[in-house]
Parts: sequence; structure tokens; C-alpha cells
Amino acid sequence: AFTLAPTVNLDADDLVFEVNDSAGVSQFSVDEDGDIFSRNDITSTGTGNVIVGGGLRVGGGTFITDSLRCTLTVDVASIGAAACAETTCGLSGVPVDSPLACTFPPAIAAGLALSCFVSAADTITFRLCNVTALPIDPANGVYVARHFEG
Repeated sequence: AFTLAPTVNLDADDLVFEVNDSAGVSQFSVDEDGDIFSRNDITSTGTGNVIVGGGLRVGGGTFITDSLRCTLTVDVASIGAAACAETTCGLSGVPVDSPLACTFPPAIAAGLALSCFVSAADTITFRLCNVTALPIDPANGVYVARHFEG
């Protein structure tokens, strides 16, 4: 059971709002800067979303302040043995040398390796390499690169 313990006068922790459990342990709080702290997972049931207007920090990591995504639907031509194919996708606001996470379609053929990188300002390059000794003709699919700013 949770009890509401709103704070009108800022205390030593500068808390504006706090929810405690029955033992008085803080489970959820909001400080004067609008930072939200949760002792447990914040989950969404049904079709709701968790929307963060400032930064999001997981554990003690770096704040994530924005997420940019480049999605490309493509039918890659046959890739020769020990060769690679590349294609690009524009993504405004991503500086060169930024880290990316990339994914390929779930039905990707065995023997293919995907990488993605920022090849120029605002440009993501997807590189799909065939690491086998035979040509592979990948099925068309959706390739996604995501950049998290922090």
C-alpha cells in the first residue's frame, strides 16, 4: 500500500512530491527541478506511453536527452562471397562519429553481418556484409539505426 506524502515546504532533499510505502520508504518522488526518481520500475499498461520531456537516466548512467531514428525499407541486391553492400539514410541532427544502434529484419539470412555508422553529417550508412564463401540474396526488409543523445 502506498500513501501520498506531498511536500508543500521544500525539505532538505528539495522534494516537491513524494509517494512512500507503508514503511515510510520513498518509492517515487519529484524534486524542485522536475527530476523524477523511482525506486521501482515505471511501467505502462495497455496502450499508454512513458513520455519524458527532459532527460532519462537508467541506473547511474548518462542522461539520454533525445532519440533519433532512421528507418530504411530496402531490397538489397545479391551480395557476393566475402563482400559488402552499402546504402545510406538521411538523419538530420546526427554528428559524425556518433554511436548508433542498428537492427535488421528478423528474417535475415545466416552469414550476413550488419553495421551502421555516421558517414557524414546527417547521413547514416548501413553496411551489410556476406561472411560466407557463397553469394547471398537478402530478402527485402526494414533496417533501423537509432542514435541516443545525452
